[in-house]
Amino acid sequence: MTDEDRWGRLRETLERLHAWPGPYTFKFVVPRARVSDVREAVSDLDFTERASSNGRYVSLSATVQVGAVDEVLDVYRALEGIPGVVSL
Repeated sequence: MTDEDRWGRLRETLERLHAWPGPYTFKFVVPRARVSDVREAVSDLDFTERASSNGRYVSLSATVQVGAVDEVLDVYRALEGIPGVVSL
């Protein structure tokens, strides 16, 4: 599957499951060493943090008001190159 196909499928899913504009919750599991990279890449999101039991990973969550599906995709694209980031 090409990147274009993958982003297109995500767009279709988001459009089918969410009403725009509206709230959207971003959730990521990130290696502790990469938390600052995520915060820097999407500095306009106010994440809450919760460390895993062993402390190696951090769960980041942020609920924001989003105007359109493209705003959601922009966040996922901004984090695409950060190693170890898992989107939930």
